[in-house]
Amino acid sequence: MATTLGSLAIQILNDTNRDAGAFLNPGNPQTYQDAVQNAIVTAIKYLEYDYYWLFKKLNTITILQNSNVTALPVDFGMLINAGYSLNGGLYNQRQGFLPMPYDELTSLFWNTSSTGYPTKYSILANNFYVFPYCSANTVFNLTYYYKDVTYPVNPEDTSIWFNDLTVDLVRMIAMQRFYKDTLQTPEIADTYDKDIAMFQAGLMRQNNNRQVSNVMSI
Repeated sequence: MATTLGSLAIQILNDTNRDAGAFLNPGNPQTYQDAVQNAIVTAIKYLEYDYYWLFKKLNTITILQNSNVTALPVDFGMLINAGYSLNGGLYNQRQGFLPMPYDELTSLFWNTSSTGYPTKYSILANNFYVFPYCSANTVFNLTYYYKDVTYPVNPEDTSIWFNDLTVDLVRMIAMQRFYKDTLQTPEIADTYDKDIAMFQAGLMRQNNNRQVSNVMSI
């Protein structure tokens, strides 16, 4: 059964002996479950800063003939590499398809009728730009770190961080935030530092092992 925002919140409430429907303060419409769900989203945002590299994928986008821009995938987080295929050839950084700051890229477009094989690219506001304008419909191959399209809000919502590798780390950080921010018990919150550090070290170790290529010799 897939983990959802609601099921993870219930697990945390059980672990902290809290009633999901209880109000935080008399007359306050926010319940403990609301507070835990907010802590879970905070944990996800925290993890995005340091562990985005856990989520890597390949995808393609297309810029049409006589155009120089297209939207990036909705789950795009950070670019790793870009290249394109055209007329049976593959072009990437080794073939001179290079990144450039957007302001510098726009300064090149003094002649918008000029088309050809793209040699420069830039990213701005979830759009992918190239120079010069494409002389034909061109498929660009992107390797990038992906992210949640939206953060979970409703109990039935899920997240890429709720997978077997990272869900316990999300839970522990969320519990720490819940104790510190909502229950105002920093002395308990601080007890989670060691377990969080252990899980973080495990993630780093597992990723490092995954990056090692074993070469067979005969």
